[in-house]
Amino acid sequence: MTKCASCNKQWTGILLFKAHFASERGVECDYCHEKQYVSEKSKRRMLIPMLLVTAMLLIGLFAPPSVTQYFWVYITITAVTIIFMYVSLELTNVPPENQRN
Repeated sequence: MTKCASCNKQWTGILLFKAHFASERGVECDYCHEKQYVSEKSKRRMLIPMLLVTAMLLIGLFAPPSVTQYFWVYITITAVTIIFMYVSLELTNVPPENQRN
């Protein structure tokens, strides 16, 4: 699971959810109160699973073999992608504009 870059404490699922949607602004750690940002490496790593979920959705819209089969395949791939994203998320203390330098 993801840990704070400052205090090395494991983050809860709610904090990780916030971190995904506030990656540019950062999220304050509940333990040490340092602002944490999603690392650039982590953002790049999340791109492929998100593209896979999007591709599966588009394939299902245009050529569904069976609605029930497609639904369960899509739900499984989406769940695996979300788990992967939360397990592989890396945090940093450096704001995004300074990470690129």
